[in-house]
Amino acid sequence: MNKLSSRLKKLVCICYVILISPSIMATPNIAANGAVLLDVNTGEILYGKNENERFYPASTTKVLTSLILLENMENKNAVLAQTQSSKDIVPSDSSSIGLTVGDTYSYLDGIHAVLLNSDNFISHDLAVLHSGSISKFSQTMNSVAHSVGATNSNFTNPHGYHDPQHYTTPADLAKIINLAFSSQPVIDIASKLTYNFTKINTGETVALNNTSQLINPESQHYNPYVVATKTGWHTAGGSCLVARADYDDISLIGIILQGESQARYTDMNELFSYGESTFKSTYIKDAYNDGYVVENISINSDSDVKTMYINVDGVLKMVKTHAIDDSNYVHIRDFATILSGTNKAFEVGWNNAQSIIELSLGKSVGKFSGVELSFNDKLGLSQINRNGELIWLQTYTQNGNTYFKLRDLANLVGVDLSWNATTGAMISTK
Repeated sequence: MNKLSSRLKKLVCICYVILISPSIMATPNIAANGAVLLDVNTGEILYGKNENERFYPASTTKVLTSLILLENMENKNAVLAQTQSSKDIVPSDSSSIGLTVGDTYSYLDGIHAVLLNSDNFISHDLAVLHSGSISKFSQTMNSVAHSVGATNSNFTNPHGYHDPQHYTTPADLAKIINLAFSSQPVIDIASKLTYNFTKINTGETVALNNTSQLINPESQHYNPYVVATKTGWHTAGGSCLVARADYDDISLIGIILQGESQARYTDMNELFSYGESTFKSTYIKDAYNDGYVVENISINSDSDVKTMYINVDGVLKMVKTHAIDDSNYVHIRDFATILSGTNKAFEVGWNNAQSIIELSLGKSVGKFSGVELSFNDKLGLSQINRNGELIWLQTYTQNGNTYFKLRDLANLVGVDLSWNATTGAMISTK
């Protein structure tokens, strides 16, 4: 990151736009029944086929499962054992790497088995370790999905084995996969072709192989631009495939649902070729979108700290923010402070037992104490208890402090946030 130190009157923020190339490729001819091509940076759907219809995601479900397991688990050094419970509950014809009851393995090895070899039994045991039960883990899955606007989906298990009430849409799944494949820990695993899984109790290793041909250089379907991918299949859902491809000018998410075993790869590569040749994601400057800046300060991270003035019911309030791409992230305590004394005041607390932030609406801001949820200086997810309602929000964490998008916090507490070219950011609590 360039080290800058400058005093500005107005923030010049960076936004993404989509440019259409003059050499437009023909619209993809996709064989699968459902498909979406999405721009990673803008979230815009560039192509859709039955994108709002209901489909079964099969094992592509495990991408969401792995995101939650990687981003929201305190003890990633845990050791698990294959349980009899998973053998009793998960259907016996599920995919697996062949563990027997009592075989032990590390938490991270388990996630590798989930993403690469699609083991349903390990998915079950990891979910129970994380949340205490499959029903509670499913609630978390749905909460995370809804947090990115995937409101036409419902998840009932962590592995995707067929359940009529376990469904999504291509558009919804694209939003979920975009979130997950923007997480570096998820990408690090979903990009691997092979991995050695260790049975701790015996010392035996199990060779895991990614089930997606997109990242196999020996496959005719190999795509060198794909950085993360996951397959899925069951009879009702057909052959499914999700992937992210990073090109020089654009990053893309591809979704294929209810396709055929080999044709899904042809479909995916056609989607990516269309997106790469037709669209370009680039930056434009917008001098007005995010209020007034007093100072830009260089920090050793992926964001710039700035001091920003926000007009709250006619009174200018100052708040420190982190500018990341086209969003401003603020500390929840600071947001509570600028709303203190208004009819939208709220109190911030920390539930140490559940490791979640708690908001009490309608109360004056109080002292915040305890440990904050931290994901080691990166984008991630945090869970908030708002008057008993559990809500997932995207976050940025730096030096042990968790920051939320300004607009998300405004929506969370029910205030109107707007931007004015003359006055900058404005909040109305009335």
